[in-house]
Order: sequence, then structure tokens, then C-alpha cells
Amino acid sequence: MVSERAAPPGAAAAADDVAMAAAWGEDARRLLHGGEITRATAEAMRAVAVLRTVGAPERLAVVLAVAAEAQAEAGNLDPALQLATESVAIAQASGDGRTLARACRALGELHGILGQCNESARLLGQALRASSPTDDGEVHAHILDALCRNTLRLADRARQTGTTPAEELQDDAIEHGRRGLETARQARDPRAEAACGASLALALLRRGDLDRALPFLVDAGALAATHGLRLLQHRIAAIDGEALLARGEAAEAVRRLRGLATACERAGEPLIEIDARLALYRGAKAQDDFEQALAAHERYHQLDAQVRTDVAQARAHVLINEVETQNARLEAEKARLEAELLRLKSRRLESEKRALQAQARELDRHAHQDALTGLWNRRYIDDELPRLLASASANGSPLAVAIGDIDLFKAINDRYGHPTGDVVLCAVADVLRDNCRPSDTVARVGGEEFLLVLEGTDLKAARPACERLRRAVEKHDWAALAADLQVTISFGISEAVADGEARDLLANADQHLYAAKRGGRNRVEPHSP
Repeated sequence: MVSERAAPPGAAAAADDVAMAAAWGEDARRLLHGGEITRATAEAMRAVAVLRTVGAPERLAVVLAVAAEAQAEAGNLDPALQLATESVAIAQASGDGRTLARACRALGELHGILGQCNESARLLGQALRASSPTDDGEVHAHILDALCRNTLRLADRARQTGTTPAEELQDDAIEHGRRGLETARQARDPRAEAACGASLALALLRRGDLDRALPFLVDAGALAATHGLRLLQHRIAAIDGEALLARGEAAEAVRRLRGLATACERAGEPLIEIDARLALYRGAKAQDDFEQALAAHERYHQLDAQVRTDVAQARAHVLINEVETQNARLEAEKARLEAELLRLKSRRLESEKRALQAQARELDRHAHQDALTGLWNRRYIDDELPRLLASASANGSPLAVAIGDIDLFKAINDRYGHPTGDVVLCAVADVLRDNCRPSDTVARVGGEEFLLVLEGTDLKAARPACERLRRAVEKHDWAALAADLQVTISFGISEAVADGEARDLLANADQHLYAAKRGGRNRVEPHSP
């Protein structure tokens, strides 16, 4: 007779802990949807603490995502970002597609709130690919819902900058919302159906199609009320306020929005309250109720400043963590490669040695990057510019260099502090990088000085290119850092001559930069004729 071997007592206890923590995680999710954000955060973090000790990575990744959502709804964006980032890292290591989809959705939504809409779209796209509308309809629907709202943010940005037709993005948002609602209905998930219906209604409303938006909004509100989804009810109520304003019913909109804003303030829901206060301001102003409009506007700006500060801190921490992690990894890898090279020299394994030397050269490339902004640094330009000049001269192709300097940067540091100055430098770096061609070289070569190498570009083409960059810096939303902050940049341009020297090219660009500064700053020199 073969006896059945009993499970070790420790394994049984660990299984009980996992089950208990998983139950807390579900409680946290339920509490969050019911609008009890503080309790939801506490339950999620209690589950996280247990799961960290028992080795249940997939469960941990899911609960971390819930904890991140709860922290974000409470306006605690920095801890939310850390939790969501950890969730994605664990999910990727686990290899489980459903877990990865949940984690990427949470992190993608958070990046959207932080204003990093392109990164949000990338993460949400990854989440969509990792989920299945048939096997995992609930998760798939929520991802499409998040894509709908992020695409609306992209449309708002496009409307401000004019870079992409906002109408096309709004149509994309409507399609994401429609597909999400269809998937949610097939999955028979009322929360997903209400969320997707609300987002679809908002997308239609922003497109100006009020008549089509209202039925989806009504259905979403009924579902949220039936199933006690208070957080979603508040979000739907804010959209309903926008709809009432669009219909010209300002008095009713003000009445509802005032109640919603008060409820959100009491519940600690700053992200929804911001939308409610802004709509309330518009409604009160439309009624010539300037006292109420002023109160709503002041509260809106108080919340907006708080959230924008949290956003700036979270972005700064992301940059710092990425740089520190990358540097530590590069140093460790470089040390390993150097030790391996010594071993290979003794054994004369020439082919393997060459491969490792290639890897060491790649690491050396990273050493040529600026630690704060991630751009190339001065050492890289000193090495690379002579080569690019020689290549352009040999091929008979034009090459231009532009030196950009942030105007009155010392005054920014003195008034707002060096941490804010560092965030300004990173933001300017992002603007330059995002608005240059892949073939262009963008570097930070001094404290607030940037250098562009524009291959295949003569002086005539370089001027409008730098003008676009200058305008992009000037029009950037600097109010995210401080309400009265304004940042501009001046450029000096120089075109390479046959068999010219790098130092002469740079000196000429530098002279034009000084001319731009003397000419009043926030300009490009030489001017276009």
C-alpha cells in the first residue's frame, strides 16, 4: 500500500497566507470601486506586505497594481508610480500574460495622469497585446477604456500644439471606447461596461456629438448606481456636468457639479474633483455668478497646483531612479567584462575577446551620455563632431551645428530652486529630442547649454528647424512646475565649410548665440533673410 505524503507544514502555512492576502487584494479592489480609497489603500498594502514574504509573484503583481490605482485616485502619484513600476517588473519576470496585462494597464494609466501620454500609449498597447478579448474580456475591456481616455488626452495636447489633427485622435478614442464597451458586454462585466460607456460618452461629447453621447452616459450611470460603484459614479457625474453645460443647462449643471465637488472633497478624490471644479467654474461664470465662479476657480487651482507638484516630483524620481539604476548596472557589467577580458587574454580566445570588447564599446557609449537628461554629453561631441565633419566633407553634403542656451536659467534656479531647475533641464531636453529627426545629434554640453548637429542640413534649412524648437520650448506647459514660470531658449547656428575644423564651427555658432542673447533672447541667429 502506498501512503500519501503530507505537505510540509511550512508550505501549508504559506498557501494560507497567499489565500488570505489574495482575499485582502480583492477587498481592496471592491473598496476602491466603492469609493473608499483610504481603506482600499490600507487593505492593498497589507496584502502586499504578506505576499512579499511568501513568494507569490503573480499575486503580488496584481495587488501592487490595485495599490497603485488606489494611491493615484488619492492623488499620491509618486508612491503610485513606484508601486505600478514594481508591478510591471514582477509581471514581466513571471511570464504570465494576464498578470502583465493588468500591471501594464495600471502603469499606463498612471503615465497618462502624469502627462506622459506617449509612454502611456506604449504600455497600454503592450497590455492589449498580452490580453485576450475572449479569454480575459474584463481586463481587455478596461485596457481599451484606458486607451480611450489616454487618446483623449493626446487629442487635447494636439489641439494645443497643432502637431496632429485632434479630430483624428478623437475618432480613435471613440473607436477604443466602442470596442471596450462591446467587449465588456460580451464578458458580462457591469463595472467594465459602465467604465467603457462613460469613456465613450466623453469621447463623443468632446467630438461635439451630444445626442449620441447621452444614451451611453445614462446607461453607464445606471450601471454604476446599481452596482454601488461610487468612484465611477463620481466620474460619470463630472461628465454629466460637461454634457449639461454643452446643452446650455448651466443652472442644473452648477447645482449638480457643486454637490459632486463637495462629495469628492470629502471622499479624498482630487483627480475627479479637479474636473468637477473646472466645470463648475465654467457653469457659474456662464450664469454670471462670479462669487461662486471665483471660489470654484481658486479651489481648482489649489488642487491643480498640488497635483502638478506631485507630477513633477514623480517625474524627477523616475529620471533619478532610471539614471542610478542604469549607472549601477553599467558599472557592474563593465567590471565583469574587464575581468572576463583578463581571463580571455590568458587563454588567447581571440574571437570571444573581440565580442566582449564590442560589448565594452557599447558600455563606453553609455558613458558618453549626460546623467541628468540622458542626452549625449560634451565628451561624445568632442569625439563625434570631427568624424561627422570629415564624413560630410568627403560626401559633399551639408552639415549645420546649433548651440541653444536656456535664457536666464540662473534666475530660474535662484527663484524656484535647483530641483526645479533640474526638471526644467530635463523638460527642455525632452522637447529638443522629441522635435528633432532621428538622424540629428542632440547633446547637453554645459549647465544649461545644448548642442544640435544637423546632418544633411544647410544654414537655410537649419534656421526654421531651430525656430520650431524655440517655439516648442516657449509653448511648453511650464505651469506644471510653477504657475508663473516661463522658459525660453536662444540658438546660434553655424554651417560647416569644406575641410573646416570643429572648433571653428562651434566658435561661429557660439558667436551667433551671443548675438541672439544681445538681441533680446528667445531668438535664433542668424535670422532668416
